[in-house]
Amino acid sequence: MASRFGSRPAGSDGSDFQHRECVVEPYNQSPLFKRRLRTTFTLHIAIWLLVAVKVLPEVLFKFGLISRAIIRRYGLPPNELWEYAWLFGSILPVIFGHFAFPKNRIYLIRFSLIGTIVFGFVPIMMGCFLRAFELMDFYYTKNSRHDFFRFPFVVILYIFFSIAFQIHCFELYFSYKLMSMWSRLSKKNA
Repeated sequence: MASRFGSRPAGSDGSDFQHRECVVEPYNQSPLFKRRLRTTFTLHIAIWLLVAVKVLPEVLFKFGLISRAIIRRYGLPPNELWEYAWLFGSILPVIFGHFAFPKNRIYLIRFSLIGTIVFGFVPIMMGCFLRAFELMDFYYTKNSRHDFFRFPFVVILYIFFSIAFQIHCFELYFSYKLMSMWSRLSKKNA
């Protein structure tokens, strides 16, 4: 059949239904932000394991399971309060965040958001302020109080602070976006 517009009549190729085929933005963005938040949680767990490896020998020594010679061999500084607070507190927001994913639970992602601020940012900022004088001392004298494999430990610590700060910022951003999306969807469904 010959026609001026080709072999098909205009509008019968399915293009007139394009407006019905788009997915609503919150449903489209939620899996993307969930994936990104899972990635930041994985990075958080990776740096959490590094801090756990640093803190573990002294904890085992306090329980009498290892000797002081093992701790002295690596020349690490003694553990500080912010390390314990970050280690034992910052894993809770990650757990709450993972439990919030399957059914889009707003209250769990809110706990994760608040926990990241309280147990993530506060100990990291406390550690930054406690080690600031040691960093300035190293900057001016180039002598470090503690070396880790002939590298100044305070520099390693501030590298950790910057990485942890960025990971926590991304966790907050993605958690907030998910919480706002899920709350809009729950208001529409109610």
